[in-house]
Amino acid sequence: MEAEYNIEHAREILEQSGLLGKYLLLDERGVWPGIERDLLLLTETEGLRWRPARQLQHLPGAPEVKDTPMLPNPFTARELAAFMLDGAGALVADFYGEWDDGPDPDSLRAIDPDSKARRAVTEAFTAYRMAIEKVGKYDMDALARRDAAHTAYWKSSNDKAFSKAFEDAQAEWDAAYQAWLTKMVRCLLEPQAAAPALHVATEPTQEQRQTYRWQLCIDAGLTMPEDTYSHLPRGIGKVAESLGITRQALQQDLNAHRERLFGK
Repeated sequence: MEAEYNIEHAREILEQSGLLGKYLLLDERGVWPGIERDLLLLTETEGLRWRPARQLQHLPGAPEVKDTPMLPNPFTARELAAFMLDGAGALVADFYGEWDDGPDPDSLRAIDPDSKARRAVTEAFTAYRMAIEKVGKYDMDALARRDAAHTAYWKSSNDKAFSKAFEDAQAEWDAAYQAWLTKMVRCLLEPQAAAPALHVATEPTQEQRQTYRWQLCIDAGLTMPEDTYSHLPRGIGKVAESLGITRQALQQDLNAHRERLFGK
């Protein structure tokens, strides 16, 4: 069973990013948009008000988006990762580092070391990377075409033909990004509905393997240490058995992973 975190953990995470009160609000149900819709700045305000439920509203039985918090109370690491995919939540993710190798140790130190909020952030970054392994990254080609069309339009001094090409490229990118975002949200919030793993010609890197095995321990209900010196939980033996490896091999991977997380 996944660990759950409460609204006070959410408060600690958001306060350090400087977004609480300006872009985000809290109540007993969770985290909500802190800015109102503005018809003059509709694209900007709607973007900042994004929440994961927006990507699921087309599904049967989906809840009303406006009545659904951006991050519920209580929440899991997967829900925190989904919240940080876009909108104001993405600004929170930016504070804590890059998705590829975050969280940044210096940013993480802003959170009380005795609080589980640190663990929530660390697990959220791990959950994102695991989802990316299944879904894949967004369409970089569509993004490149959008950027190239924008540059051509800008250099053309507002030529109508270039304007139309840019609009088409922008629409293509928007559709590709929204499709990717929906897959990521579903992968994080509905693991059983996740897209199948991509077939990659190369084996997972050592770091990817270690991250995966760390997350397996968390999914098994083990409380993983938040430092480099505490003993690993006894239950790792069963996880090692399920992987078909020795306890020592798993322990080596877990120690290497926590050294990356907490050793700097």
